[in-house]
Amino acid sequence: MTELILEINELVNKNIAFIALKDNIDFSTPVGRLQFNILGSIAEFEREIIRQRTLEGLARAKSQGKKLGRPHGSKDRKKRSSKNYILKEERKRLLKHNSKSSIN
Repeated sequence: MTELILEINELVNKNIAFIALKDNIDFSTPVGRLQFNILGSIAEFEREIIRQRTLEGLARAKSQGKKLGRPHGSKDRKKRSSKNYILKEERKRLLKHNSKSSIN
C-alpha cells in the first residue's frame, strides 16, 4: 500500500492527473485521494485476514498430525542432473543472440 501511495504522490507532484475511469476516482482531488486510501486500507485488511486464516489453518492441520506440503513422487526418488538445465539455458542464450543479430 505504501508503494502505491508513493507512486500516486509522485504523479501528483509532477502535475500528472491520474483518473481511474472504471472506478470513477480522480486522484488529483482530495475526495479521490480519500477514496483511494480507503480502498487501499480495505484491500490491505483483507490480505492480512487471509494471511492470518491461512496460518491458523496450517497450525491446526499440523497439530492434528496432518502432513503438510507437496506429496513425494517419482521426481523425488532420483537425483536430477543439472547438465540438461545448463544446456537448455545455453540454447536459449544462443537463440536470443541469433535473433538479435538477424534483426540488425
